Amino acid sequence: MSKVKTYEISLPLSEKDYNILKQYVDNPKIEISDEIRKSFYLFKSKKSDTDEVNIFDKKDYSKFIDKLKEKKFIEQFENGFGHFNIYKFYSELEKSIKKESILFNKNYDVSEEQVKIIDDIVTKILNNYFNDDSPRWLIRAYVCGRVIYSKDKYKPNKPSVKEVPLASEAKKIAKINNLELELAKRIDVALDYSKTTIECLTNEQLKNLRRIIIDDYIIKNQPIYKLIDKIHTIFPNDDVFLINIAWRSVLSNELNSLLSGC
Repeated sequence: MSKVKTYEISLPLSEKDYNILKQYVDNPKIEISDEIRKSFYLFKSKKSDTDEVNIFDKKDYSKFIDKLKEKKFIEQFENGFGHFNIYKFYSELEKSIKKESILFNKNYDVSEEQVKIIDDIVTKILNNYFNDDSPRWLIRAYVCGRVIYSKDKYKPNKPSVKEVPLASEAKKIAKINNLELELAKRIDVALDYSKTTIECLTNEQLKNLRRIIIDDYIIKNQPIYKLIDKIHTIFPNDDVFLINIAWRSVLSNELNSLLSGC
């Protein structure tokens, strides 16, 4: 008899617990309680926020200045606004941020704390050139907005459910439940009754099973044992064949097949 490998996970999660769960949380064959699963995703979210602090490690100040020049926004203030000199401005700015040891990420953005320092530097430099508040505010807003880091700044635009070729029923279910594209794709695959690992069910029984998978597993993210409870309430109690099916194994195979088809 083969041994089943088990892990004891306690709450709150430790880094070790998180790393163990990371290997198995998306595997439908692995039984993970709702409470542990919820704690995993919460830990993952907090961990991502913490890791982002460590991305600021670049000191290439000339490339940072090049980023400010790309839009040629500040250059427009050189003519008609007194003795403002764009070359001196960039030179003073580069020297000052270098003196403050400002660090950038790969896109030459800075953290919220560092952008405050840059704003103070820009303000001091501009005070030497402008008596009017308007150009000072516009340049400061441009610089800060151009270089401050945010999680969504470079996030690629994901296609919406409407833009992807899915079955109309899958789109309808996704819209009603406000689901993301990835879950809509899983529903689309689950609605294709021609592809299944279960050969012993009638078409009607397979449709009922897939409805349970869509409603309880894909939409509600319920564990397998709850799907099995639902199956027992829907399928006839007097059908000896259905009662004796090893549903845990059958469901695991079916779910793996559906996920691989996405």
